[in-house]
Amino acid sequence: MSGNNNGNGLLYSVGKIAAETGVTPDMLRVWERRYGVPTPVRLPSGHRRYTHEQLVWLRQIAEALALGHKPQSILRLSASDLRCLVREKSGRELRTDETSAWLGSIREMRVDCLASELRRAAADSDPLDFLHGRLSPLLSAMGTAWSRGELDIRQEHAAAEVIEDHLRAMRSRRATLRRTPCRARIVLATLPGEPHRLGIQMAGVVCETRDVCALILGSETPVEEISRTAFAEETFAVGIGISLYAAGVESDRALSLLRGQLPSRVHLVAGGEGARKPRNGPRSVHRFRDLPGFAAWLDRSLPSA
Repeated sequence: MSGNNNGNGLLYSVGKIAAETGVTPDMLRVWERRYGVPTPVRLPSGHRRYTHEQLVWLRQIAEALALGHKPQSILRLSASDLRCLVREKSGRELRTDETSAWLGSIREMRVDCLASELRRAAADSDPLDFLHGRLSPLLSAMGTAWSRGELDIRQEHAAAEVIEDHLRAMRSRRATLRRTPCRARIVLATLPGEPHRLGIQMAGVVCETRDVCALILGSETPVEEISRTAFAEETFAVGIGISLYAAGVESDRALSLLRGQLPSRVHLVAGGEGARKPRNGPRSVHRFRDLPGFAAWLDRSLPSA
């Protein structure tokens, strides 16, 4: 971890803050100059460092910005008002007993227990019900806990690895059991600057339930590589995952660039909480906030069997 410990807690470099929150060093300097926050710790060398409390605060600021709030309206909010603003992002905080128990396993780093519980839940649910009704609430709760500083990086990363392994296994099992050829092929990826890839893994499972073969390129894939793959693999569609972390003007620009590089016959789909509809942007992008919406679109749009 790129940080220092001065005896009063861990201090994070500007680069680490940018990597963990999506707030660029330039934005941090502008906010400090214009609004007086956040105020960094200055090392004897003159380098800026930020506290853990500031990291947590900046995560919440990043979520509020992704929801469309302006810096001038949120940077002077109290900590409690900012938490309330972010908490309202979806009108729900699904903390069922099951979700709470899974969060407990994550906090205690009982990854084997989490893996076992995910297998059990998937075994007694329809795949879409499991993904949307049980796994999505967990991911939402993890995001809220992370933004509040209730989960640290090691806990979040360990849980993400377990969940991703489980989703890969679900997809692989369904592919093995498929008795007919793929109805179509789809390329799934995230754009540069978007490190979160669980969304495209979940979309890949949905694709398998519709006999669509998913080629997952992973996170932070260059636009040119995505379009090149779409040409080479004769794909029906390209799916892009966008979280609140990466939502904004840059992702809109990258989607526009990608749409321009794809053949008109290839559908471009954007999914996730950050897949908002911009005022100005490519009109021929199908956007979905949840997996049932994506599944319904596949049912409508797939070539006839």
